[in-house]
Amino acid sequence: NAVARYTITGDIPGPLGGAHASITPFQGFQTKDGSWFIAAIGNDNLWEKYCEVIDRKDLIIHPKFKTNLLRTENRRELISILEKEMSKKTTGEWSEIFDEAELPYSPINNVKDLCEDPHIAHRNMLVEIDQPGAGKMKIVGSPIKLSETPGEVYAPAPLLGEHSEWVLRNILQYSSKEIEKLKREQIINDTF
Repeated sequence: NAVARYTITGDIPGPLGGAHASITPFQGFQTKDGSWFIAAIGNDNLWEKYCEVIDRKDLIIHPKFKTNLLRTENRRELISILEKEMSKKTTGEWSEIFDEAELPYSPINNVKDLCEDPHIAHRNMLVEIDQPGAGKMKIVGSPIKLSETPGEVYAPAPLLGEHSEWVLRNILQYSSKEIEKLKREQIINDTF
């Protein structure tokens, strides 16, 4: 959207944090349980439904907030009001309410939420490896899931310096004598 806006109007959008530049509200709000929830209210019809579910029907006809253009022009005032409303319920409660109202939203997951997410587990996005020096741990798997050639984690991360000699010898064509000199001068380490 920022590129389209610039190429059409010549405007260079400034930073807005997590907010959308031209749709309001379309951003994250902190909820009652301290977690975050994105409300993506992309048009005036959604705005009406949103105002109903947050129990603020008065905002639907408010002269400063009746249209998306007005909501965006009066963003600071509106967001201040909405922050108070969104803090009245937990992210889980808002998720149920938005689902029922068919409003677009997303919780903003923390790492714990992500690691416990059933969809993440189903897609094998976390894989267990045995990392030398650290033991068993979970790391992020490949997000690319091709049917014929699926990406996968097949080895732990290399230790610091583990492949230095191989790279120097086979790719950079260093001689054994040059490599030994680098070791003596402690430029490379082979004591992993």
